[in-house]
Amino acid sequence: MNSDDNKVTSIPTLTNQEEGDIDFSGFIPRSKYQSREVNRNLEWRFESLLNAQDTKAFLEQFTPFFWVFSGEEELQDSVGAKLYTDYSLKFDENQEFIDSVSVLPNYEAPYNTYANLKLRPEYENQSLLHEVKSKIYICPGDQAAKPFPLLSRLNKDGKRVEGDLLKGVEAIIANQEQAVNQKRVPFLPVLSHGDVQEYVDGTPWLRLRTFRLDRLDLPRYQRHSIESGIMHNMKALHNELKEQYQKKGLL
Repeated sequence: MNSDDNKVTSIPTLTNQEEGDIDFSGFIPRSKYQSREVNRNLEWRFESLLNAQDTKAFLEQFTPFFWVFSGEEELQDSVGAKLYTDYSLKFDENQEFIDSVSVLPNYEAPYNTYANLKLRPEYENQSLLHEVKSKIYICPGDQAAKPFPLLSRLNKDGKRVEGDLLKGVEAIIANQEQAVNQKRVPFLPVLSHGDVQEYVDGTPWLRLRTFRLDRLDLPRYQRHSIESGIMHNMKALHNELKEQYQKKGLL
């Protein structure tokens, strides 16, 4: 995406000059996405073996647009959970089928991570992730008939239906705008462990759960920052999909 309006949001980082006079002697350069200690919350294991090539191609379409939530079980302790806005995915590309993928945060930009997230006291022992009744997934499209990813959901009769992801993202954006006006909880999609699942025959799909921002023990301005960032990414995803549809002459 070339337009500045389509850039994925990030939290500003300090420049070297702003950091001040710091002694970096003994500093060992590393790849910014290189894994540090193993974090079990960032090692996403699948319930089924998935095709490595298909999984990599499918997931990398969405890493610029979906933040990663990690540490659900740490909400109650002193560590707290994290919300990563800048990360990459590591796959074992030497295998035809894989059983996991690793999320590698960008450790060069720690300010791109919302850390030490905790629940408000009245929501103790509850979750920050919620799966809505329609059970929303992003699934691969038919390369011949529908070459773009689809949004899959349950209708009122409990039947799973699939439609254009572009329209689905438009609905998510409209939902958030309505939620603001009606003062209710919006649908704010993030990814976490367990959201990459088998769709059919070793191909993946993505479960979309909403991030319950209203349950976070954070000042209002920080909650607003998270909501704005997630929705900025949804609008960027919408623009990207719209551009692809236009190139194919589908709009």
